[in-house]
Amino acid sequence: MSRTVAAALLALLAAAALAAAQPPNVVVFLTDDQGYGDLGVAGHPTIRTPNIDQLAREGTRFTQWLSANAVCSPSRTALLTGRLPVRTGMAGDFIQTLYSPAQPSGLDPAEFTLAELARERGYATAAVGKWHLGINHRHNGDGYFLPRAHGFDRFYGMPLSNNPGCVWNGTDVADRLMCFLMRDNEVVEQPALLDTLSDRLTAEAVGFVREHAGRRPFLLYYAFVQPHTPLFAAARFRGLSARGPYGDALLDVDDSVGQVMAALHETGVANNTLVFFTSDNGAWLEEGLNGGSNGLLRGGKSQTWEGGIRVPGIVWGPGPALGVRAGRVSEALVSTMDIFPTVADYLDFPVDTLERRIDGRSLRPILTGAESDDVSANERVLFHYCGFVLHSMRLGRYKAYFHTPRYTDPVTGTCNHGPGEDIHVCGCIAGLTTEHWPPLIYDVARDPSERHPLDPVTDPVYRDVLAEVLKERTLHERTLETPRSQIATPEIPALQPCCNPPECRCTEPPRAS
Repeated sequence: MSRTVAAALLALLAAAALAAAQPPNVVVFLTDDQGYGDLGVAGHPTIRTPNIDQLAREGTRFTQWLSANAVCSPSRTALLTGRLPVRTGMAGDFIQTLYSPAQPSGLDPAEFTLAELARERGYATAAVGKWHLGINHRHNGDGYFLPRAHGFDRFYGMPLSNNPGCVWNGTDVADRLMCFLMRDNEVVEQPALLDTLSDRLTAEAVGFVREHAGRRPFLLYYAFVQPHTPLFAAARFRGLSARGPYGDALLDVDDSVGQVMAALHETGVANNTLVFFTSDNGAWLEEGLNGGSNGLLRGGKSQTWEGGIRVPGIVWGPGPALGVRAGRVSEALVSTMDIFPTVADYLDFPVDTLERRIDGRSLRPILTGAESDDVSANERVLFHYCGFVLHSMRLGRYKAYFHTPRYTDPVTGTCNHGPGEDIHVCGCIAGLTTEHWPPLIYDVARDPSERHPLDPVTDPVYRDVLAEVLKERTLHERTLETPRSQIATPEIPALQPCCNPPECRCTEPPRAS
């Protein structure tokens, strides 16, 4: 062995030893509108996700992982706070959400986030990709709701969703005011150039890992802009997938995951890093082939049917201090809200000292095998809202519905609001739902497609489950102190982010290699 190779090996071993002595690093991968069935490891016949599949093989994959909400902003709030969106005011449906960059609303900085938790333990923190939890509040450029106000040392990404106005037509995009890229609180590219966006976001994430690995514990929140429509992918992935542009977008996502994981391994910190992979909500069925698949689950994005809230869920952490079981497929009922208390558990941060109710639970006992991961033995109760209205409850293997979408196709789960209604997703606000009393109750362990509700008269289980549902609902409602909505606010044009008034047009300068 040459002296150069030996020195490099010793340096790597030293870095690994130093990393092992530190608290665990944390990486959270969050995709946008990726369906429950849209992974190779989940059995999709044409989508290829080798890097994500490897995470599943080396970690624990959950088959009953539920998002706390069926649309973007509320679900992201729940992940970052460990709390139901109804508690934070970030509660809405597809029709009531953060669409405009000129809205003076978003996630209240008084909320305590995953990044703030980590930073209190001395972590470096970064948010990369999609934010969608508000921008400005009092004046243009104050960044009142942006990641820097929520415990992140840095932010690089799009503050809103990718949307049809972001499509490049050869000379411009349709709506550059909606499609822009920010670094911290500054607009650096308007309109955002999607063709190269994923590579730039991934370079940012990888650079953050390499900057801090072995020197300081870090938390990376990488929220992908994909596969939300309009679909895009780096040039090298276009046309590669048999699934078409949607599959190309997931090839791009998977490659980004692979690059970040490679950086963890190459810097010697992989064995001391806890990694989560999930999606914000189920697939957007109304997008057809440009949307994803929820497999055999009923419904999709914006609905509390299982297809709207059951999403891919993987936790990876092979090091002895983390103890995440490898190659495990768990049926435990868990929630995206559990990421917050799980990280707190590993960082020895007592969440019961916070002056707020945390709805998530630490997954550490399940990940390490100390607790059963059989859904039938799991007494977990989860609540799913549309706005501030409780639509459904999950109790272990059973699911109760008080409201269901009125205009969904019974076979495809897609939405049709009727003649003259051009709403390209199924709203769940009043007037668009059917109320059920007594509630519909399904055994989703036996009937995951939710086609056969228990009969209230002839099924002996129904009465017992209903009694438990009503008891848990009453206990839950006693804990609610519903704040005002942080989403449904009027636009204030002066809050519009703009890099070069009045043109609002700029191009990010190339970064030094």
